[in-house]
Formats: sequence, C-alpha cells, structure tokens
Amino acid sequence: MKTKVIAATVAIALALGLVMLISRDDSTQPPAHAVESDDSSPTVESEPDFSPSVVISGGSPDSSEALTNVPTVTNLYVRLCDGDFSRVNLEQLEGYLTQNRRSVDALLGALRASGNDSLLKEAQERFPDDPRVQFAAAHKAESPEERQRWLEKFKESDPGNALPDYLLAAEHFKSGQTEQALQEITAASAKPSVENYLLDFIQNAEEAYLGAGFSADAAKATAATSALLPEQAKLKQVGRGLVDLAKRYQQAGDEASAQTVLEMGLNLGRRLDQSPQTTLIQELVGIAIERLALNAMKPDAPYGGTGLTVQNKLDALDARRKSYKELTSKSDPILRTMSDQDLARYFDRVKIFGDAAAMRWVISKAPTP
Repeated sequence: MKTKVIAATVAIALALGLVMLISRDDSTQPPAHAVESDDSSPTVESEPDFSPSVVISGGSPDSSEALTNVPTVTNLYVRLCDGDFSRVNLEQLEGYLTQNRRSVDALLGALRASGNDSLLKEAQERFPDDPRVQFAAAHKAESPEERQRWLEKFKESDPGNALPDYLLAAEHFKSGQTEQALQEITAASAKPSVENYLLDFIQNAEEAYLGAGFSADAAKATAATSALLPEQAKLKQVGRGLVDLAKRYQQAGDEASAQTVLEMGLNLGRRLDQSPQTTLIQELVGIAIERLALNAMKPDAPYGGTGLTVQNKLDALDARRKSYKELTSKSDPILRTMSDQDLARYFDRVKIFGDAAAMRWVISKAPTP
C-alpha cells in the first residue's frame, strides 16, 4: 500500500522530526487540498498507512526481510534519527505470539513490530469487535466502502469515543456528502473523549520487541519512535472541510451558517489541542485546525467571550508553536548525548507526562554552562 504516513516518531517526541514539522514557514507550498494557502502547520498527508515507518528515513525495510542486527544501544536516539530502524520478521515473533496465546494485544504488538499484514487479518478474524482492531482495519482498508464499514463498527464498539465519528466525517467530506459529515461532527461533539489507543499500541509493540530479543531500552525506544498517528491526517481534513464549507456559506451571504460551521472547526481544534494526550503532534494539529477556522474570520472580530479578538488568538497560537520549536531545538542536542538509561527514562516520561514535559526534563538535565 503505497501511501504516505504521519509517524509518531514525532508523536513520541523524536524532537528532530518535530522541529522539521513545526518549523515550516508560510512560504512552504501546502498540500493540493489545502484551504488556507498560508497554513504553516504540520503537514499531514491523506491516506496514512498503519504499518510502522520512520518518517525521518523516508520509510522502512520490507517486512519480509530478516532482522540481521537486533539493536543494542550506543545512543539509540541518534541511530533512530539517522534512520537506523529495523523491523522484525514474523518468524522472530512466533515464540512471543505462542507464549501470549495469540491474544489481541500480542497480535497488534507484533503487527507494529513487523508490519506484517497477515497479523492484522488474523486479528480481524479472531477479534472483530475490539475497537483497536477496528481502528487499525479502517486505516488499512483498500476501499472507501470497506473503510466506512470498519469505522461504523468502531463507533458501535466504543460509543463514548468521538474519533470514529470524526473519521467518518472525513470520509463524507471526501465523497461530497456534506450533510452526513455535519451529522457525524455534531454527534462527536457530544462524546467525552477522542481516543486513539496510542499508549496501548506502544506498550504492545514494546512487549513484541522484547519477545523478539531486543534489550529493554531498545524495545522501549523503538516501540515509541515507530508508533503512528494515522488519524491526524483525517482530523485535519475535517477541519479543512468545515472551513471550505464556511467559505461557501460566506460567498452565498449566509454569515450565520458560516459562523456555526467555523465554530465546529474551532471546537475540533480545541479538543485536540487541549485534551489529555501524550503527543505534541496532536496538539499541533489541533492548533492548525484552529488557525484554519480563525483565518476564515475577520481579524478584528471578538473571539468568544474572552475579550480577545480573532487576531489576538491567532497571535497566541503562533507564540505557542514558536515555543514548541524552541523546546525541541534545545532538547534534541541533549537527547543525542544521553545515556541509554536516561533515554529509557525519557521515553517513560513521554508516556506518563507527555512530550513537552519530557523535553523540559531533558533540558533540566543539561550541564550548567
């Protein structure tokens, strides 16, 4: 499946990759489907793959290749930043799968570690009602119809999760079914969470790498840096679809409907930006969606009941993006010189406290000049 991905190499704070994503300036050519030509937010491509990949290296080896050198860490962070990432093959995971009775967690972890789609097919057949399997299956679907079927099952299996509704809205926008998209977004706004199971996927992958013979530190780092956020591209498409619709309302002179739709976009962006989550990339995508909506409003218009204008809010969002760029720029050189043990602690902190807090911890460990 030759599709582009958004990798949680960034999502789990491979700081170098994050710098590359958030340092794009306004002169960068946006994707063809972009609504705002000055959107300098992280670019997330459509149709992301679910199999592991390292975005910095531009891809990863074919899953049929044997892993000839199981990583031992001299500085694993540097090696991963340089694209030195290896998958394991299915034979190396058979013992792990057997020991764990080919449970859904073991199958999903082995899928992440190997990229072998036969494991997803087995999970679909044996655990069709698990929302994590449904989420994975939707992103590997070969047709829009198949993808929609899995997303509908996902919505039914996890009724409090807004993510499948948003993903279905993206599908409807893509096929020109605007009314259905708005219905899904309205339903999503009433649900309490936007859950992508990222920490589950990382933990399962870490256990699979351990089962394949990786050291504890190498398993932890590789599982974290090879995790994906395939949903972020779709969520940004929803934001773009809402802004595009609002502009059509504006052109027709229907300012009330345009404002209602833009508020939907702002709500989606704030949910991603402010909801408890591990990754800076989700926060950045949320900020990007907010900026798309705000850029479609008059700069001097009031921003809610905050006493701010739309332009004030845009300036505040830009300042946050700048602060994250500085944070990653400062933390990356330190991460490149950390011991294996400190890198393992770093990845633990990412999972518990999130990217930004983990990077601040890294900076605090730098020698005082």
